[in-house]
Amino acid sequence: MASLVRSFSAGLPIRTLFNNVNCAFGATIVSKRNKSKAWYPDAEFFEQFEGPVMYPQYFPPGMKWRPPRYKEYVPPVEKKIQNMILNFGPQHPAAHGVLRLLLELDGETVVRSDPHIGLLHRGTEKLIEYKTYTQALPYFDRLDYVSMMVNEQCYSLAVEKLLNIKVPPRAQCIRVSLFIAVLFAEITRILNHIMAIGTHALDVGALTPFFWLFEEREKLMEFYERVSGARMHAAYIRPGGVNQDLPIGLLGDIYEWLEKFGQRIDEMEDLLTDNRIWRARTIDIGIVSSEDALNYGFSGVMLRGSGIKWDLRKTQPYDGYENYEFDIPIGIKGDCYDRILIIIFSVYNRLPWNHLFITSRYLLKVTLYHLEQLTQLLKHPK
Repeated sequence: MASLVRSFSAGLPIRTLFNNVNCAFGATIVSKRNKSKAWYPDAEFFEQFEGPVMYPQYFPPGMKWRPPRYKEYVPPVEKKIQNMILNFGPQHPAAHGVLRLLLELDGETVVRSDPHIGLLHRGTEKLIEYKTYTQALPYFDRLDYVSMMVNEQCYSLAVEKLLNIKVPPRAQCIRVSLFIAVLFAEITRILNHIMAIGTHALDVGALTPFFWLFEEREKLMEFYERVSGARMHAAYIRPGGVNQDLPIGLLGDIYEWLEKFGQRIDEMEDLLTDNRIWRARTIDIGIVSSEDALNYGFSGVMLRGSGIKWDLRKTQPYDGYENYEFDIPIGIKGDCYDRILIIIFSVYNRLPWNHLFITSRYLLKVTLYHLEQLTQLLKHPK
């Protein structure tokens, strides 16, 4: 046994080490090799494993046992069929805005959607704590940069309800409409609808309506700029009224634009409404039943497209909407085609026409109590 320890310490080769093992244990393995038919590994066999080898090259004739080959049988790879996961947005050719959707697709059918919202959030509530009500107004233009003045109107209505402010009638008219022309809440609504129709047509494959409608959108942006000085973030509708009166000549230009706008919509409808490709890509696509629309908390065009006649301008009128008559188109199937038709028909709706601003000491500073009440009013308008 002492010789075995000396062999390990001296770093001797395997043959010498194996002979030392035989000597230490009485050489019983070597003596049985000649007397029995069974084969036992010896020093010569172990020499094959010196160095970087995987399989021994020499097998004695009497050897019945063979070392198994490494992974001799490789089972076939089992393929698991699963739905494709697609990142839709926030930077995607078809994502018009800062929204990320994790879509689970079964072919071309979306079976599940995981929305990630708030990518435009910049801590608006915290910033407003250190502003007056008027100073906080520009933040609401950025919440939805397609419907800018509507956000201002929503915020102003909440502040006025919170502070019990009565808006002068002329300021209400400027906010909402005139006798003939659709004015700023309605102009903003048309801006939104034009964007929706044009980009939807662009995604489906129709390029021409996008350019036609954006040409009309530029004209509406000019009205924004003439009344407020800004093309998008106007900060025109304010708590207590509006910033300033309408410039001279604006109403005539709006009326002139309205006379031609219907023709533009008719031209756009000639390209889309009865187009075979358009109908094939929108009819029976994205069907939402009225029950699902209510359960999921839909609003606006999505709710009316499912056949539910619900419009806040009618059900909960504000800023004098109860004084005007207009139609509320609704859908039948609840598919994409119905929703686009509702948007197109909504653009046709027209509404009928001195104080502009109210001064109040309550508009000077935002308190924490007022901010909490204002947040609740914005979440649950009545």
